[in-house]
Amino acid sequence: MPYPTQDRIKELLHYCPHTGRFTWIKARGNKASGSPAGYTDPKGYVYIAIDKKDYAAHRLAWIYTHGVELQDEIDHKNHVKDDNRIDNLRPATHAQNCAHRRIRKDNFVGYKGVQLYRGKYASRITVNGRQRRLGTFNTPEEAYIAYLAAAQDAFGKFHHPG
Repeated sequence: MPYPTQDRIKELLHYCPHTGRFTWIKARGNKASGSPAGYTDPKGYVYIAIDKKDYAAHRLAWIYTHGVELQDEIDHKNHVKDDNRIDNLRPATHAQNCAHRRIRKDNFVGYKGVQLYRGKYASRITVNGRQRRLGTFNTPEEAYIAYLAAAQDAFGKFHHPG
């Protein structure tokens, strides 16, 4: 679904790049001029309805600031999904965005990229949709060190240690 143009967004909304918040320029229905725009969904992302369609506020912020819609994903550098300050947003491929995720809640080993395998600790990483095995180790810390080296090499600034 294509996003509204920069002109359309600026016609309806004011965006503060320092706070990442949008406010309505004109009164709309029960929303007064200057009131906050949008709602937070159950996953923590802010959405704003424009012309009866909901749009992700981080993508609207990008268009508002840069004038173009990104075909890639947008990554929140600090992991705070409702922090839409332009300095907190950056373009990312799907792989980069995945690399920047925090450790999964169901990871009982306690280290990103590490799982228990036949009494040892296996380290794996997915790069460009392909899973690479990095080896098996006696301790989860050793496996994690192997993962960290591979992740830094593969993802650079998008790598998040966990």
